[in-house]
Order: sequence, then structure tokens, then C-alpha cells
Amino acid sequence: MTTAIMKYEALSEILLPLANAFETGNEHGLRLDPSSREEGPLKECLSELIAEGWLARCLSLNHYALTMEGYRHFEPRLRALRDLQTV
Repeated sequence: MTTAIMKYEALSEILLPLANAFETGNEHGLRLDPSSREEGPLKECLSELIAEGWLARCLSLNHYALTMEGYRHFEPRLRALRDLQTV
């Protein structure tokens, strides 16, 4: 069973790359291929994001993109993550 912490860590790993793809207008989305260790948490995280309408599957296999709503929802977290990277 996947814990909330594992899904949170999965989201933390993919959020910035997803946002970068969104900001550059990448229509093909971001390819997400989890290793066997992270497969469960990442799949659950992706499913939840899609169900909330914050993430969309792209036409290519294993490609995902933030929706406008997802980008707006995660904007404060994105700013915080980027601030952490510059420290």
C-alpha cells in the first residue's frame, strides 16, 4: 500500500519538470517512466492528479502535461520549490 508520504515525494519529483514543460508550451508533455521501486507511488500520484483535473495524458504513451488548472493550483508550491533550488 502506498503511503501519502510516498505520493508526496513522487509529486515533488515530477512537479518542476511538468511545470517547465507547461511554461515552454511543450504540447507533447513530459515522459514519465518510473523505476520498479517508485512505480506504485507515481502511478497513484498520476491517477489522483488526472482525477482532480490537474494533469492530462498526452497522445504519446507515458506522456503527461499539467492543465491550466493544475498549473494554477500548484503555483505556490512551484515557487517554493524553485526558491529551495536557489538556496
